[in-house]
Amino acid sequence: MATLSKCLWQVEEIDHIINTNYCKDDKSDNKFIDCCIDGNVKYLITQDTHINSVSEQLQSEHNIEILSPFQFYTKYQTKQL
Repeated sequence: MATLSKCLWQVEEIDHIINTNYCKDDKSDNKFIDCCIDGNVKYLITQDTHINSVSEQLQSEHNIEILSPFQFYTKYQTKQL
């Protein structure tokens, strides 16, 4: 936990402007994707099945990689981020 807290200093609030419709089965998940696009982020850390189902599309269209918390931690520990 201490290791992950080191990267939290980079967290900032983002208001989303864009309104997408990637997650058709759970439209409330789109706000997270919208913020990632507007904030030009590289990684979205989630275990949400609806967001995970569009991960390939987000990777190809917006270069946003969807990672589970464990995947993110592993990449962070091995300095792949």
